Amino acid sequence: MQSTSFKVNVPHVSSEWMDDEVMIINLDTGNYFSITGIGAEVWRMIEQGCSGETIAAEVQARYRGEPKQIQTSLAAYTAQLEQEHLIVADENSDAGPGQRKTPVVAANGGTQPEFTPPVLEKYTDMQDLLLIDPIHEVDDEQGWPKLKS
Repeated sequence: MQSTSFKVNVPHVSSEWMDDEVMIINLDTGNYFSITGIGAEVWRMIEQGCSGETIAAEVQARYRGEPKQIQTSLAAYTAQLEQEHLIVADENSDAGPGQRKTPVVAANGGTQPEFTPPVLEKYTDMQDLLLIDPIHEVDDEQGWPKLKS
């Protein structure tokens, strides 16, 4: 995985933590996403300004698995997050290779679970509602949520 640091693509993306799940909305596309498990851990590290190298090292320290497979899976996952415009490279980050701005949650106590590739679940079923601009795109007589013809 690269030494690039990432950041959430604010203000175009909003995320909310609910227990161990992260719900993410791309406000430009109306797509929303759900991530859990390792994917959510990676999201937290991105929020903390970790480099790709640090993320890979943290995941390898926490999970059993072939290092090359872990690195490949994490690189594919961050590429998917970038493709969906949820994260962007952080050119101004002061977290260099092998460093992070803030500490990551401590590794699992003693036993390492098996690594499973992170999954980004994408939903498009609410795009129309999420993209409505209630000030500019509504019928003046009937009001929101009635779109103009």
